[in-house]
Amino acid sequence: MYKKIQEQGFHFPKKLEDWLSPSWENFDLRKNPLTPWLDKKHINKIKDFETVLNAYHPTKTDFRIKGWKKYFLKALSFWRYHLKIYNYPYEIKAVLKIWRYRQPEEQGFYSE
Repeated sequence: MYKKIQEQGFHFPKKLEDWLSPSWENFDLRKNPLTPWLDKKHINKIKDFETVLNAYHPTKTDFRIKGWKKYFLKALSFWRYHLKIYNYPYEIKAVLKIWRYRQPEEQGFYSE
């Protein structure tokens, strides 16, 4: 895969300081759909896995998801997480949307 992406013109920074350049500031393998080695199918699989993972291990930085909500999310995602069935987690997505789950890596940190 690495050889294939290099043939397509993709190169990682050579020095540590290069990762701080503007072109690499927001680069994130899980979020950036412009990565040449990931097609739409792979991106969707990653996002579905991340949805299940976020429900099973909700962030501690979102103060709205605590107490019974945290236990409910864990119970809702338990079977998917342990059976490794991550495709189409619509029930989890619906609950996360209703509760306005915050991902700090995308939306910053929430304070009470």
